[in-house]
Amino acid sequence: MVAPIVRRLFDSLVSDNRGEQKVAAKEVLNIGDAERVQLLSMLQRQIERHPERSALFEVLVLLAEKNIPGAGSAFVSAVKSAPHDRLEPGTAYKLKTLTGLAGDHQQGANALLESLAKDTSSKVGKAAAKITQVNHGNL
Repeated sequence: MVAPIVRRLFDSLVSDNRGEQKVAAKEVLNIGDAERVQLLSMLQRQIERHPERSALFEVLVLLAEKNIPGAGSAFVSAVKSAPHDRLEPGTAYKLKTLTGLAGDHQQGANALLESLAKDTSSKVGKAAAKITQVNHGNL
């Protein structure tokens, strides 16, 4: 069973209203660890089901930018689990953003970006390859 606060925050975060998302992201700072873990798990499952919805990835990046523990790791796990052929190129750029944010997700984000770059048969792989080429100075 999902706690009412978690359901409300989830609904606000996945809404199309950017202002509502930002307010909800601030509220996540004030919920307990169990609720935060439940919320991140719900977001991760939603991404795994709908990897083509780039707005869902933006929500996890927003939460990571707010220093919500586990948000960056949830993003990395969701990308790993999602079918890469359904991921938008922007996902690679959001992953790159995560590599620059403090947290325990940095190493996993970097490794995943490098891994995606090795398979350019998908749109996200091509974008990751461009990003890693720029990072290595090969352009």
